[in-house]
Amino acid sequence: MSKGSYLTELRKRAGFTQQALAKKIGLKASYGQKKISQWEADLAEPNRQEIEKLAPLLGVSREELSLFLSSRTSQSALELFTRLANADHPTLLAVCYSCQPRTFLDPLIRRKYEHALRKNLYLAMFVPFPTYIGEPGSSSSLLLTGYFNRVWGSVLALREQLRREIDDASFDRHLAIYGPAKEASIQDVFVPPFASRYSLLLEKEKSSHNYKKSLYLAVETAERKDLQLIGTTDEESVYEQIQNWEAYFAGVVAAWSKSNALPTGECGYWRYHGR
Repeated sequence: MSKGSYLTELRKRAGFTQQALAKKIGLKASYGQKKISQWEADLAEPNRQEIEKLAPLLGVSREELSLFLSSRTSQSALELFTRLANADHPTLLAVCYSCQPRTFLDPLIRRKYEHALRKNLYLAMFVPFPTYIGEPGSSSSLLLTGYFNRVWGSVLALREQLRREIDDASFDRHLAIYGPAKEASIQDVFVPPFASRYSLLLEKEKSSHNYKKSLYLAVETAERKDLQLIGTTDEESVYEQIQNWEAYFAGVVAAWSKSNALPTGECGYWRYHGR
């Protein structure tokens, strides 16, 4: 959803015409409606003072409106997690953590995520790296070991942060971490340290027992944080990618699809990592 489409949706939901909204925020009649039209056509953006006036009229917080308009990542992440928070049916988000999670550093996005976990979202966090280091080897293996440990540490820390903030008895039913089922040393594993993260989303359809499947890619570095929808199973060019990721997550996704419960113990290639 573009910034302009988002503003249009909020305005219509609040029951304003462009002209009426322009008048409410104090824009002159001679150019107010045109200015709103330019925002909604992605030809211009409201400034800070205009955002402060718009937010309460459109039924969102100033934080949320500012965040959505600030960056591409924030728009995509906020849109996705808002939808998940409002979902009426069970939803599974299976995420491959080949890098440290950074999206959750934003408190507003994290609150949306926490709200979703209290309701119908189930989060399966997959870390493809070993937890067993083995004997010290070359400098390159030590560097990779450090990277793998930082990813594991950040995922475990995120779970504990979410556990404290959600503080709900159902937390462990809605969030699970999985690592390789077979212990391996750094010499046995050769997984590239991608600064990206694939996420497979399964959303139960209202009228059937089927699931709508979507694939997302998050690219997070110090300079860049993008969350992109790659596509859904309705798109032929993406269908095979989704099938491959479903196969990679193997038994965990299959087990959840049958019972809407995250499995514990070993499940195919993966092993559950409890508290």
